[in-house]
Amino acid sequence: MSFLAAAQLAPGLLAGLYWRRAHGVAVTVGLAAGLFLWFYCLVLPEVLSAQSTLRSSGPFGLNWLKPQAIFGWEGPGPLSYAAFWSLGVNVLLLVATSRFYKATAADERQAAVFMNTHDTNEGQGDDFNLSPVRAGQLRALLPPFLEEARLQELWRSFEERYQQRLLPADRLPLFAVREAESLLAGVIGAASSSRVFSELTESRQVDFAGLASLVSEAGRQQTFNRDLLETTVESMLQGVSVVDAQMRLVAWNTRYETMFAYPQRLLYVGMPIAKLYRFNAERGVMGVQGQSVDHEVEKKLDWLRQGHPHRLERRLPDGRVIDIHGVPLPRGGFVTTYIDITDYREMVTHLEEVRLELEDRVASGSQSLADTNAELRRENRLRAEAESKLRDAGV
Repeated sequence: MSFLAAAQLAPGLLAGLYWRRAHGVAVTVGLAAGLFLWFYCLVLPEVLSAQSTLRSSGPFGLNWLKPQAIFGWEGPGPLSYAAFWSLGVNVLLLVATSRFYKATAADERQAAVFMNTHDTNEGQGDDFNLSPVRAGQLRALLPPFLEEARLQELWRSFEERYQQRLLPADRLPLFAVREAESLLAGVIGAASSSRVFSELTESRQVDFAGLASLVSEAGRQQTFNRDLLETTVESMLQGVSVVDAQMRLVAWNTRYETMFAYPQRLLYVGMPIAKLYRFNAERGVMGVQGQSVDHEVEKKLDWLRQGHPHRLERRLPDGRVIDIHGVPLPRGGFVTTYIDITDYREMVTHLEEVRLELEDRVASGSQSLADTNAELRRENRLRAEAESKLRDAGV
């Protein structure tokens, strides 16, 4: 019974995921009708007695509306009967109401962003239709959210695809508005982005006080995320270093710096990783000396360029053993972790020595036991021979 009630959510969920024309009002109407029929056809007959007028004669004496025999059909069983009417009416009203209600421009933009349907070919006509948003309005809106270089690149791409210059008073094509809204959604969230562009589309003055609060909140969230990441990395027991796609050191934690005893001023953001590798090789950290330094540095750089994950152990000049694990980043670069496993390796070596010693003792004990058994067998044989001679002598 409760499962059927939960199943009333399924038509709305499936329509929201796979049917672009599904409307929020339609989902609500279908869900409400489905839950009502679930209660009317399945729950109510269980609550009412068999002599109840509603159960035996239907509401207002309408027999064709009896809870267990709507339109005179009783179904194969109570659960199947209730599922047929509740889910059937739910789906029917969802489809019918969605076709009746026309989606707003904001609804269509959000559906396109969610379903990833920004095809450039889907409509050479629709994409280049003009929107109410002016180019000057969009240029004034985006600077707080995009760097100047990124904004210039975005605007050039709009003009190249539109094949004409966009002046401040020009109405923007729809594809430009959709892409700008999608970019803004990644900074302040889809709901806030939709609200801002709805105001622009309806030619209303944007509430810049509200916009400033959105920017401030986004900035605070970004700062919080950065601080959380830095705290997490600093609290890790492993040493961590991050190299970008240009083979430059961009991040590390204190554990990494102390593990390799780097000078205080050696590491800095943007440091070429080749310089750091050479520094380590020259002081013997990479296990090479002299003319092999260049070869070892180049080999390490090739690992990073090719993006191959790697794992190895390296013994430092002071005897410590470091486990090194490198993982490539999706857009180039590497994250490498360093774990001091000296105690672990010493324990493994000690256990191996104990195992060999035990094997020697077992082998030695087995030999002694074999010699003793042979002596006992010899004594038994001699005793048997003596007893046989005594019997032969008649003693």
